Amino acid sequence: MELVDAGGRTSNPSTFSFQADAPPPIAVSAQQLLDEYDANEVAARLKYQYKQVAVSGYVDNINVNNVTGEPYASIVGSPGESTRSWIRCVFPFSAQSTLATVHEGDYVTIIGTCTYHILGSVMVDECHF
Repeated sequence: MELVDAGGRTSNPSTFSFQADAPPPIAVSAQQLLDEYDANEVAARLKYQYKQVAVSGYVDNINVNNVTGEPYASIVGSPGESTRSWIRCVFPFSAQSTLATVHEGDYVTIIGTCTYHILGSVMVDECHF
């Protein structure tokens, strides 16, 4: 099977690649993202949901989801902050060795797709540093 691009050229699917012009991630601090969702979830969803974000904050903990086994890092706005709200950044299984080098209290910027807000916390999937 061959694919035809916009210029009329044909290509084998195994060598054909399409790269859309994706916008850069939205840079936001963990505290700002949490505050915006708390202030007006509808507005925050329009601004962030299913978009790439580069969220910066302090690592609260690093763990593994008990159901899926996926590794994640929870980040907050201030180090040692005692809160029920955080940004949960879910990583692919292949990122476990990288996450093993990160520690509680580290200041990080994590890039991923903002997916949803639940019980005061924001979920970000498909994460990487």
